[in-house]
Amino acid sequence: GCSLLGVNEVNCANKIAGEEAKEPVYKDDPGSHVVHCIVNCRVSRECMGGKATAAAASCWQDPPDKKDADSLRDHKANQAGRDYSSRAGSCEDLCHEGYDKGDY
Repeated sequence: GCSLLGVNEVNCANKIAGEEAKEPVYKDDPGSHVVHCIVNCRVSRECMGGKATAAAASCWQDPPDKKDADSLRDHKANQAGRDYSSRAGSCEDLCHEGYDKGDY
């Protein structure tokens, strides 16, 4: 199952997800995979619990037992965002570069 999250972590993740959901779709990404990446990167950097919080929030949002093509790509994008959070640069730039390179 998915790890439980505290109220502060949930509120932080939801705030970031809400902000990013308002952004325009990046290029040809109707599945919003770039948004998944950016949200995971930002939650990893900005929320208490870091990458663990991002991973747990992703687990609840995109359960690992969902295996359709869109969900599998969401899982890759979520993981990419958590990985990119350790790199220098903005989450937006890192996720756009990763999407353009085909990382997820």
